[in-house]
Amino acid sequence: MKSYKLIYGCDEVKKIKFGRWILLLIIIAMIIIVFWKFGIRREKVLVVTNEIEMKDAYKSDYYLASTFFMMTDGKTVEKRTYSGKQMWKADRMQKNIVFGKEAYYEYNSKGIIEKHELDSGELTWSTDFDALVQYVKEDDGKLYIIIQKGQMSSIGLVVDSESGTPKFDKQFNEEQIVKMGSFGNKNYALTLRLGRENLYSNLYIMGANGEIEYQKSYEREILTKLEEIDRDGFLLYSDEYLRYMSENEEIWKYPIIEDTIDCTFDKNEMESVFIKKANGKNTSVEKVSLNEQIVTELGVEDELNELITLEDGLIYCGEKGLYFIDGMNQILRLYDFDSRVYKTEDNYSNVLLVFKDRLQLIKESYKWTGGDEYDD
Repeated sequence: MKSYKLIYGCDEVKKIKFGRWILLLIIIAMIIIVFWKFGIRREKVLVVTNEIEMKDAYKSDYYLASTFFMMTDGKTVEKRTYSGKQMWKADRMQKNIVFGKEAYYEYNSKGIIEKHELDSGELTWSTDFDALVQYVKEDDGKLYIIIQKGQMSSIGLVVDSESGTPKFDKQFNEEQIVKMGSFGNKNYALTLRLGRENLYSNLYIMGANGEIEYQKSYEREILTKLEEIDRDGFLLYSDEYLRYMSENEEIWKYPIIEDTIDCTFDKNEMESVFIKKANGKNTSVEKVSLNEQIVTELGVEDELNELITLEDGLIYCGEKGLYFIDGMNQILRLYDFDSRVYKTEDNYSNVLLVFKDRLQLIKESYKWTGGDEYDD
């Protein structure tokens, strides 16, 4: 039996491929038209994945990871699964606890800091800094430590979190360090200094070895937070202004009024978001676009108290429930509380809600809605 092989010329192949693309585009267009006609849309929802009964749950502090959570009540440290099963438990011995991504850190007033693995709770290293430790924070593989030195002087240490060995330390005479952290491959420090008549805040950008690359003083302001935008840009918050900085130059600044409850940068929408007290029991939401500096103000019929940062955008936490504000600035109530929520923790698409005597794990998801009015 003879077999035959079909051979197409280049033009015929191009016509076939082009025809397939046209057909695919027509199918996609038809699907969009059907979805639009019947009002079918994809909506964000929050789903309760687990609930754990726990007496005096609100008295503990928590850290939420992808498959487990950590908790400390001031006497012990525990690791539990999302179902509530205890994986291990250790005495805390009345020390301060700071949770990191893969470890937690214990420290006392004498300056001894210990690192313990979250996986097993085992001690990794212990370092004696022989001073009053005020602040410990893990950020981008480094440990930032603030030590009190005299009445208004402080020392900032940047420590290798793997070994506990200091990379460098920086002493600020007559300045109190408010916050430290990473900025790209650099480090930053926000400080406060009391002058003869006024107070001053200082921003320091430091290289990998502690060398100061940039410094700027702000009179009659208290710097509170720095948020990285990209390799060269960041947002600088104070009690007076929000500043957009790029390559250490101020692009614009926006005045911050009093009664700000919480604020953060929404990378999905490229805007800085503030929640503020308003008249009565309502809260004002203020959104400042990073690129256009367009300000949008919204009112929410609830007392918002916290912004929760998830992978797909911000969730607003209030006294009555959890909310989402979409790209069209529509306020969607995603979840109703049946009692008071004392605190929250978040991790990508998961949220831990802490009630008085129980915990709830909430997961961000989506569902298709619409089209009911066209059903027979």
